[in-house]
Amino acid sequence: MNQMNNAANSGLSRKEVSGVNKTNLRNKRLQRLDKGKTKSLGFIERWTMKYAGWVDGRKGLLRCDAAGVWQSSVLKQEMDSYEEFCAEQMGVLKLEEEDEFKKMNILFDEVVPLRKKLSDAKAQLKSASEERADLFLRKEGEENLTEVQVTSRRNRERDEQLRPLREAVVKYDKELSDTIDAIFSSLSQVRESFDSTVKITNRILQHSQRRIDVYWRSAMYHIPDLPALPTVMFSNMSERAFASHYDEVAERAEKLRMELASELHGEVM
Repeated sequence: MNQMNNAANSGLSRKEVSGVNKTNLRNKRLQRLDKGKTKSLGFIERWTMKYAGWVDGRKGLLRCDAAGVWQSSVLKQEMDSYEEFCAEQMGVLKLEEEDEFKKMNILFDEVVPLRKKLSDAKAQLKSASEERADLFLRKEGEENLTEVQVTSRRNRERDEQLRPLREAVVKYDKELSDTIDAIFSSLSQVRESFDSTVKITNRILQHSQRRIDVYWRSAMYHIPDLPALPTVMFSNMSERAFASHYDEVAERAEKLRMELASELHGEVM
């Protein structure tokens, strides 16, 4: 289990999280991704797992339970070490992106009043636009103007009256659009960080599976009933929990965007 412990020890600790900013955290994770593929098992590591499989198979320590699952202390240690490593990485990721999730919650809260302001501004503009105006009304001092000149003046006056209402619609529409864009920008950043973290955990998973393959093949010499391929399943609950939380936020954002698009389509129709 030295490989798993070394990988965990070279990761980011909670003390580091509190001492460095988000940019440094992301850079460290990307540097780890640049190291390339998981290395093959070394001679000592391969020999250790082969010997463990030979001993467990010979002594019957690798057993099949009532549910048909093959278990042993070595397999449990492999799975626990991997799950612990994943939990640590996802914990660091959660701390790193905590501010982004808080930011998104604030942005979601801002959407409701912005939609209300935009709706009210549109209603006021529509009401004012539908008011009938006498374009031929002459005011004092306009007795010598032509009808075309009078009409032109009344139209300009009407435009001036509607201008602040139009500006209010544009303002709130832009603020709402910028808020939605900011939500999806944060989601994209969180997703990028999550994907890079998963790449790291997947490399450790591949290494653990190689270790188990060596252990399993060695145990087969003494256990004829052992399946040809290892039946070990890694749950990685921490990764699934983070992904589930992200999916909930992403679904909420997408639903909001579809609602706004539907409202816009209804106005166009």
